[in-house]
Amino acid sequence: MWPGSNRILIIEGRALVGEMLASALNAAMENASIRVIKSLNQVYPRDPQIAVFNFMHRQVDAGAIDAVIRCVVSRIGETPLVILTDSVDARIAEVVERHRVRGWVAASFGFDIFVAAIRTALSGGAFLPSLDGEAVLMDGTELGANMVPDVGLTDRELEVLRILRQGKSNKIISFELNISESTTKVHISNIMRKLHVHNRTQIAVRMSGGTTPSF
Repeated sequence: MWPGSNRILIIEGRALVGEMLASALNAAMENASIRVIKSLNQVYPRDPQIAVFNFMHRQVDAGAIDAVIRCVVSRIGETPLVILTDSVDARIAEVVERHRVRGWVAASFGFDIFVAAIRTALSGGAFLPSLDGEAVLMDGTELGANMVPDVGLTDRELEVLRILRQGKSNKIISFELNISESTTKVHISNIMRKLHVHNRTQIAVRMSGGTTPSF
């Protein structure tokens, strides 16, 4: 058995990179139990809650990522998978959707976003970037009252926040709530002001329980 909570398995063949990721996550997360393996051929430790595979600086295309994820999934089963890539593009997005990857973080997002993705996947949600490379989306989890900071959001702002977390555009939010786009923009501005953030990415990090980086 693998004791402890927040059991994270890092699959990383480069020893130094794997050790750095593990050390950084241990420092950022309470009660994390992290193990690093170097090869897909290794016997996996039992009962990880989440697995992480790092594709950064490997010069691989979407086809290679697809093949590796297919192999990883065949070994970890239903365990949620979070991947790290150099960039965000539509071809990788198709791979992520096909294999139901629960977290996808590009190098440009930074470490705080990575931690937020881990936390979200551990809680049963998904943390995925939009193709514009900025917004980070969370879905798969209900927006419970205990997940919303007590910053005085109105009922309408909470409704906007719920839909915004699904990665939907202002136009779609306006349609679903039967309000004008200008009103939606006002609500989003109020949400950002009350949460002390400056963009949708920071909203996602704040709602995941992570610290909010400066952009």
